[in-house]
Amino acid sequence: MTQEERLDYLLKAFIVDSNDYKKLEIPDDISEKRKILRSYDL
Repeated sequence: MTQEERLDYLLKAFIVDSNDYKKLEIPDDISEKRKILRSYDL
């Protein structure tokens, strides 16, 4: 599994788990994916 595939997996899991991120569209750009992941409040 590549780093980008891991990011996609985590973002999809957060979308399912969070009311705040339910409508989030996962961007194609890996740097944007990282920004979203960093902004997720654990």
